[in-house]
Amino acid sequence: MRPALLIFGLGLLFGCLAPPPEIRSFDECVKAGYPVMESFPRQCKAPDGRIFVSEKDRFDIGLDASCEADSGCVLANSELGFACCHAGACESADYSLGKWIAVNRTWYESGRSSYCPDRCGPAPGCDPMARNLNYTAKCISKQCRKVPLSCASDSDCGTGASCWARIPAGPSAGTRGSSENPGSCYDDAAISAIVSPVADKERCCAECARAFSTSPAGAGPDGVKCGLFSSSYAISPGCLSFFVSYPMTPSMCGVSAPPPPANITFTAGGCNMLLDSGPMEGKLNIIFLPSHHYSSMADFASDVPSFRDSLLAFPFYGSNQDKINMMYLAGTGASDGCGLAGNTTPFCDVSAMRSLASACNYSQSRGDQLVVLFDNRVIGTPFARGEGDDDILFIGSSASGIFAHEFSHSFGDLGDTYDGSWNNTADPAYPNCASDAPGFSCADKWGDLIGTGSGDQLVGCYANCHAQNWYRPTLGGDVMRDLSKDFYDPVSLRHMNALMSRYS
Repeated sequence: MRPALLIFGLGLLFGCLAPPPEIRSFDECVKAGYPVMESFPRQCKAPDGRIFVSEKDRFDIGLDASCEADSGCVLANSELGFACCHAGACESADYSLGKWIAVNRTWYESGRSSYCPDRCGPAPGCDPMARNLNYTAKCISKQCRKVPLSCASDSDCGTGASCWARIPAGPSAGTRGSSENPGSCYDDAAISAIVSPVADKERCCAECARAFSTSPAGAGPDGVKCGLFSSSYAISPGCLSFFVSYPMTPSMCGVSAPPPPANITFTAGGCNMLLDSGPMEGKLNIIFLPSHHYSSMADFASDVPSFRDSLLAFPFYGSNQDKINMMYLAGTGASDGCGLAGNTTPFCDVSAMRSLASACNYSQSRGDQLVVLFDNRVIGTPFARGEGDDDILFIGSSASGIFAHEFSHSFGDLGDTYDGSWNNTADPAYPNCASDAPGFSCADKWGDLIGTGSGDQLVGCYANCHAQNWYRPTLGGDVMRDLSKDFYDPVSLRHMNALMSRYS
């Protein structure tokens, strides 16, 4: 009996020491219980340092359904994002479900190429059964749309499209679709171009201008002809026929050569003002710094004004403009420690950046805020990262549109209030997120506001807030949930007002 017990005990020991499961995706990382980083898209960090990004979030944040032709559209499973690592490979296809949506084919394929890892292992050995493939993606009114493969009437196709069993070849030709003679859905504009062989100049010039905007042609708007240069945007068949009969250049369609970049006067290596509201003492001082990836301080100087303008366009900061100073240091430090974690997440040596900011009279004790720009001309930063504890924000030079959102993390310590699909074992330090723990509950954090407000801004205790076991104050979108909104929820606004009251 003793040898048997020893073997059984060793089995238990080795079972306890079994290696953790291999992590290959964001969902697997979250399921394994590893921490989710404060960012959007969400990111999960494995113990070996690898960072996995939520493909669903990355899919949603940049969703592109624009198009110029049917070939530019494809159906995609929105719940799987870019479907990396064979995600959904064994799932039976049912295009009738709402999760299957029409998206821009180039955008989708580019996303898969950029974000899906090269090594995912072999494809699963499964043979999924197709349940409903009776839908396809078509370009209608310049937007990719899911439509049925066959139609019996125009109502099957929706607004902007009509059902044809035979495409018209002239003003009186063609046969409408019917239950006895099913047809296909076509863009009304494309049908109009076929019915009237000469498309109107305004519409076709608009197509030419858009195509030229993404064309690699270096000859300028006077040097190429519409319909005869390569572009990521295709010109419709009707407009191609128009340009055969009426040759035109983009310039003739109103496209002008881009103006040369404006010369911005700045002091290289020195501190330059963007917004001067008075002496730094008693002010919210925001100092912009370049990462070492900037090879040209002229580029950096031309980038920072858009961040100033984006922040002040947000009502909260615009109304407090007289309390804010903004400045930028036109100089980099080769040893700033800046880079991308997992080839996606920007970071720098915080101590090095604070030392660099001393040229702008930076003071940590005063609560000065640092913003480090990464030059997106030379390095890709798919998302930003705001660190509230360190009062520093890392962001790409082309991402000024989300600056107010990310600054709310680094300056306001606010948490994202989008839905999370995991349980967080910690209690939320964010002032706008609560849990069930004493001292962290909705009643503890904003009990005096519960019941105030109205509509989607009625303050209560709603699931969820970044984690499914945390709560948010309102159901409505605030700046931390929806970048299209221009207000905070009442709880976040009270917190931000308290922060801003420290300044004069």
